[in-house]
Amino acid sequence: MLIKVQLTASGTATITNGDTLTPLRAITLEDARHQVTDHLTKLAREQGGPVITHLVDPDGEYNLCFSPDGNVTMATSDQVENALNTPKPPEATPEAEPEAEPVVSSPEVEPPVEEPVPEQVDLPEVIEPTTKPEPERSMPAPSQDPEPEPAPEQVQIQTPQPVQTPIVFTAPQPQNTQPPAAPPAAPPTPMPVVSAQPAQPQYAPTPAPVLDQTPQLPEQNQQFYPDAALNQPQPTANPVPSSFLTQSAASGPKPTGWRAVAGRLGLKVQASQAQSQQWADERTVSQHWPGPRTIAVLNGKGGAGKTPTSILLASYFARLGSGAVVAADGNVTRGTLGWRTEQGPHNATILDMVPKTEALMDPSARNGDVAAYTHHQTIDQFDVLRSNPLLLSTEQKLTPEELDGIQQVLTRYYRMIIWDTGNDEGDSLWLRIVSHADQIVIATTTRTDHAEAGRLLLQGLSGRDERSAALAANAVVVISQADREEPPATSLVDGFAGIAREVVTIPYDRSMREQWLRSDKLAPATRAAWLHAAAAVARGL
Repeated sequence: MLIKVQLTASGTATITNGDTLTPLRAITLEDARHQVTDHLTKLAREQGGPVITHLVDPDGEYNLCFSPDGNVTMATSDQVENALNTPKPPEATPEAEPEAEPVVSSPEVEPPVEEPVPEQVDLPEVIEPTTKPEPERSMPAPSQDPEPEPAPEQVQIQTPQPVQTPIVFTAPQPQNTQPPAAPPAAPPTPMPVVSAQPAQPQYAPTPAPVLDQTPQLPEQNQQFYPDAALNQPQPTANPVPSSFLTQSAASGPKPTGWRAVAGRLGLKVQASQAQSQQWADERTVSQHWPGPRTIAVLNGKGGAGKTPTSILLASYFARLGSGAVVAADGNVTRGTLGWRTEQGPHNATILDMVPKTEALMDPSARNGDVAAYTHHQTIDQFDVLRSNPLLLSTEQKLTPEELDGIQQVLTRYYRMIIWDTGNDEGDSLWLRIVSHADQIVIATTTRTDHAEAGRLLLQGLSGRDERSAALAANAVVVISQADREEPPATSLVDGFAGIAREVVTIPYDRSMREQWLRSDKLAPATRAAWLHAAAAVARGL
């Protein structure tokens, strides 16, 4: 049956086992958890099987499995269902106990009388002290007058068994240890077989038995096995030495909630599937690559989510990767990357960096010099190279050559560059950004026109040239649910199957519409989805 446990922050606990309520009281919540664990582990030992519990804790609700050996794991759905369907065992068991006691006690009295331990040892002086401590062991039982007699009898039954066994086995052991020395001399018998063929004394003796096993083809074996014999001793001659410096991978996600409490008690609670997935995504995103990486976020339709995708991908790569990450605005036509992010102590834009690219690439340039043109995000720990949304594209036109200079600067100072692009797929600046990309991300919402524009873009890149086709095949599609009323993002996954490497869906979150977009403002489910999107991008780098 399913046992219910209720813990409070004040240190009290209530264990409900059918109709039985067991209250527990402790000073702190942690002490109460310890008492609950001891109680349920003891109950599991008495029952001879695991105890399934539904535990309500101030940190959350858990379905736990307490094993008789003291191990605590997360209970599966099948275990919980079986526990709910299992009725409470009948309470008729205590009636059988008094019947078993007189039956067991009557034969237990006879053997100690027939086989006294002191007679086998033949030490009268030892018999006296052994009989004297026995009433000392029965001292806790004087409150019960009729019961002290079976207590020493049980002790006498247990003591002769361990005493007899070592005496019987220790005597023959030294006698048997001597003859085993003779069997090792037996292996030399096959050695004369090897010496019977002195035709090849120059080669290692190890392949000689193989030659004897195949006497039908001596000529072929004589030509083949010498080479094999020469190769055989090589791995044994240079064995791989063991090292104390062997690195081990991380054991798993950091325990939280009840898992953390159980870990402090020396118990082990398995992580949930969501926790394991989060831990795997974090490890994937935190990896570093040999050299900088460039990601281009693309979609030919405006409002498809390119800017939010660029911001949040940069956030997770910066916070988990512990490396310099920059999000650059490649949309010179009202690019809103600067509007959706935190502004630094200056108003510099991508246009201000163009005449300074040579100075920033000079060997005498310092890492901090690039901060005069970028805007650091104090919460999400990445930099932003913004455009000027107040100017028209004709007033801040960038040539492909000028963008090449900016790309060189960014690859020198940052390990990851994420380009937020415009809507004109035929623009020379757009094409140049794609040419610098190591991977592309198709951003789209659940609106059908946004999704169709992303699909057509992938098809166009697949038929352009070999490099563009490789980018399309390795692309990641991020589908965000724009409105609560629209169908979930999962409804569009099948449309991108076969034309992209991975498709990640983002649930609806009202915080996505805030002007200053920050990852810490998102709901837990949304944060997990964006982390999974960053991991999908990292797997393609």
